[in-house]
Amino acid sequence: MSHLKAVLPEGWARGPGFSWGMSAQGGKVLSVAGQLATEKGGVEVPKGMPFAKQFAQCLRNVVDVVAADGGKPTDIAMMRAYVRDIQAFKDSAAEIRTAWMEILGKHFPAMTMVEVTMLFDPDAMIEIDALAVIQTA
Repeated sequence: MSHLKAVLPEGWARGPGFSWGMSAQGGKVLSVAGQLATEKGGVEVPKGMPFAKQFAQCLRNVVDVVAADGGKPTDIAMMRAYVRDIQAFKDSAAEIRTAWMEILGKHFPAMTMVEVTMLFDPDAMIEIDALAVIQTA
């Protein structure tokens, strides 16, 4: 049984691809810094990388950091996505859904998306940070 539980207020519709809240019992808390679409802790996003591919790489990076502390994708309780173009997210929904299922499966943490004007790397279109609760023995 998971130590994380999706919270759905009575009478609310299920969130499309996210949970309204996540409750955690036991475990250690890991804060994951904002992840760009770089590889192995790099700082530069490849020029011209499409939005959906950037989103997928950000997710992989979040999962890699969680794994480095002994966790798994289902330990992620919350994510925040900072995007430079929300319409690009909407236009890439099918590709993002495929990448999500490949990387996180049917695990849908609480999530916030915010449109911003700039990120650390001028080629970055998205940055994702996260909070994980990793079950301890």
